Amino acid sequence: MWVTASAGSGFERTSSGTANVWSLAGPIRPVVGSLVAVVLCNTVSAVPAAESVRYETLDGGVRVAVNAPVGATPSLLILYAAPNGSTAEETIGRRPRTPAEWKYDIQHVAAQVRAYRALHPDQSVALAVLQSPQKSWPAWRAATREPAAVARNLIEGIRRRVAPDASVAMLAHSGGGALIWALIESGAVPEWIGRIGLLDANYSFDHTKHAGPLLAWLDGDAQRKLVIVAYDDRFVTLDGKRVVGPDGGTQRATARMRSAIDAHRPLTKSLCGKCDRWTDAAGQVDVRVHRNYANAILHTALVGDMNGVLHALTWGTQQAVAFDLPRSFTSFIEPSEPGPNLVLPARPLEAPNGSELSDRMAKLSPDEREMAIAEAFASGNVPDFLRQLRRIAFTARDADGRDHSVTVWVTADVVSLGNDDDFIRVPMRPTTAQQIADAAGCLLPTPRISDEVWRAAGSRLQPRPLTSAREAWTTFVTHNAIIQEQRRGVPNGPVLAGHKKDIVICRDLDERAGKAAIYGWHRDDGKPIQPVSLVHSARYVDYSHGVRLVWAKATVDGREADVAAALRDPKLCYLFSDEGPLTAVRY
Repeated sequence: MWVTASAGSGFERTSSGTANVWSLAGPIRPVVGSLVAVVLCNTVSAVPAAESVRYETLDGGVRVAVNAPVGATPSLLILYAAPNGSTAEETIGRRPRTPAEWKYDIQHVAAQVRAYRALHPDQSVALAVLQSPQKSWPAWRAATREPAAVARNLIEGIRRRVAPDASVAMLAHSGGGALIWALIESGAVPEWIGRIGLLDANYSFDHTKHAGPLLAWLDGDAQRKLVIVAYDDRFVTLDGKRVVGPDGGTQRATARMRSAIDAHRPLTKSLCGKCDRWTDAAGQVDVRVHRNYANAILHTALVGDMNGVLHALTWGTQQAVAFDLPRSFTSFIEPSEPGPNLVLPARPLEAPNGSELSDRMAKLSPDEREMAIAEAFASGNVPDFLRQLRRIAFTARDADGRDHSVTVWVTADVVSLGNDDDFIRVPMRPTTAQQIADAAGCLLPTPRISDEVWRAAGSRLQPRPLTSAREAWTTFVTHNAIIQEQRRGVPNGPVLAGHKKDIVICRDLDERAGKAAIYGWHRDDGKPIQPVSLVHSARYVDYSHGVRLVWAKATVDGREADVAAALRDPKLCYLFSDEGPLTAVRY
């Protein structure tokens, strides 16, 4: 279902030159359906139904894009000043459709905020991305009379309209820092700002103008946080010329900031991964400068590829996300197009929910239960969130040593029966799993695909092993309840991993027919509890087993590929498996 904003939908159309500008006339309305589309200047932006997006053009030409959960009052508002040269849409991010859309794939602020929401299900979090008319906040500042006062009015006004009682995290990338400096120059930093994050955005720091108000703001509340991310850009070259002058750049600006902070509250230096790090004793300041031995341009990599937004939002909390490679938010990125759907009939109206089905399964013999699982799946008694497959993208090297961009589509969770509100994950024999995969147009994963799913998962759980009655249906139910408690508050939809071992296809099955191949149950460090094992017969199943379905078609370098055929190919097999070509790609 698509809902399109119109003159009666809470948006008003006004004239701005030759363009139509849609501005918010009232509170955004809750959305019903799988997708919502908001129209702005004859373009359409699609987002998941759990959130809404609205665009507004303010007096003076500043554009604001607000991404917020539907039906909840925000308790945290993230204000993000867009970098030089980027639109609000590019800053929010999505999957690029063509190479020319590369700017959509460098920051992914919305995806990182979605990941933050998953980490903090107790909070309602809104994001507002601010784009200046010139796509440059330094240029806006130069063209604006009394920019400090205007900046304060702008930020206060957005908070008042979007989330009047919310705490605010003020973040900026690149030239977006000019908006934060303008706010600081307007007087005392508002007390409702609890966190400031400068992501390679501190170029114009001025000790005489900015140090005093910034330090006073930090001193005013021990819970406030200042996060600074930069890199050593002093020796970076482009086309044979230095990118920054002898006195410019983010490394030098960060050194000036450190000096100002250190004079007031001493900073301690340490090494953290590839960064020099400075922190204060109170745990309010975190400054990181990537050492950049390769002299690469890391300006945008700090934000997207290194999880800069998530780091700035979570540093100093129990859910802190590492500032490092790779991206921790991949599965939260809005796709350029929806994924494929499992080949299934609609769920029957009279189909039992998970609890009812579980009660029935408890009365069956193991053989009868396997038949009942296959029949329930084939009838369509599957939660809606499992039907649309989720994108897992990674880079893999073929037998000739060439790198390829690979995309596979997988179920968001292991096979479950019931509805979205009441479902049960069903361990099963590999032969039943294969029957289900065949019916749905899918394969079972390889260990390599299992690893990639874990890496890209939007939510990861710690394995919770059980030691008694491992093969009993009651233990299956108990383990399902444990998983549901672990993920309480995490919505259905993002890829979930770490909670089950996978039934996999692997090379050893070529010579060991009649066995079950089990792999996975990854810990937080990415290492699986279960290496590939074929100890058990194909009739064995216990509570820890799960069935992740993989769509039979993938894309390799943008072209469709048949996964089964690729697994048999001596050259392409390594894109999907670490074991070389497979003969048995199904049970």
